[in-house]
Amino acid sequence: MFLAYATPRGRALVDRRLYLPEHSWRADQGRCRSAGVPDETAFATEPALAAQMIAAALDTEGLPRSTPKICVRDSRHLLLSGLVFLAS
Repeated sequence: MFLAYATPRGRALVDRRLYLPEHSWRADQGRCRSAGVPDETAFATEPALAAQMIAAALDTEGLPRSTPKICVRDSRHLLLSGLVFLAS
């Protein structure tokens, strides 16, 4: 998953997280090790990963504090004030 900051003047990649399906990847430790996935990497839903990235981005001093537009598939769990969600 990717989090990008976009303005009329351009776009910038802000963060990225690896989504691992719970039953096909996280259940197969050998497969994860072969792919270089650290053992401590836990399953997280896409909305949870998006919330983690947004929270980390908002804690960053360098990002403008204007209202960002954040593209996510499922914004039900992302109830952060002042954000505009675009469903993709």
